[in-house]
Amino acid sequence: LSPAVNEAFVLPVDATVSVGMEVGIDGTVRQAAQATPTVEAYTAALEAMYDAKAHERRYDNRYTCAVRAGYAGPFQAEAQAFALWMDTCNAQAYQLMEQVQGGKLAAPTIDALLALMPALTWPKLLVVGPT
Repeated sequence: LSPAVNEAFVLPVDATVSVGMEVGIDGTVRQAAQATPTVEAYTAALEAMYDAKAHERRYDNRYTCAVRAGYAGPFQAEAQAFALWMDTCNAQAYQLMEQVQGGKLAAPTIDALLALMPALTWPKLLVVGPT
């Protein structure tokens, strides 16, 4: 049964409503239902995490960091560590999505997905220069 467009209700004076809350037609305040994130939303969150991690070492993005893994030089070790970490995160995310799509696991929130990813430990940067 849906209310008429011009019907209204009065929210109690002591009611607290904040972001993530919804007010029912009867005036009750409750936590809003969370929509299940899409695959695109998960992908965007992971890519943003990779870019943020690459920025820690002053790379423009995940691509400019990972590409150095294939080239001998002072940045190769950290680029290899980064590329391995990124691939490990992707493999874990694919496994999680298989479990979600197979009904074995509830879809995690974006924050929960990111929290499940392994940490990256950067190797010590070896910069060779004039002495």
